[in-house]
Amino acid sequence: MNPSQSRELVVVFGGAGATAVGLLYAPAAVAVRAHGERLVDAILGTGRPADLAGLVGRLEQRAKLEQHVGVDRTLFGDLQAAVPVLAPLVAAAAVFLPK
Repeated sequence: MNPSQSRELVVVFGGAGATAVGLLYAPAAVAVRAHGERLVDAILGTGRPADLAGLVGRLEQRAKLEQHVGVDRTLFGDLQAAVPVLAPLVAAAAVFLPK
């Protein structure tokens, strides 16, 4: 096996590994988000406040708790944040794959 084939294999296996991680990450992230939403509901309850100020206060508390728990992030946002992780694979593909 010549060196260019081994480089291509590294890039191909790296890409396959990154794809596998992404496919395994998505269902786990959705499950964690669902549990986080249930936690927020359990902590803050679903009762109605008596006045408008109470409603605004409850919504602010809920927004803060969702941010701390991480429920406010989306799967697409998480994947966008993971783009820097894939940057070395893209750079390796640009360098090692034949033009």
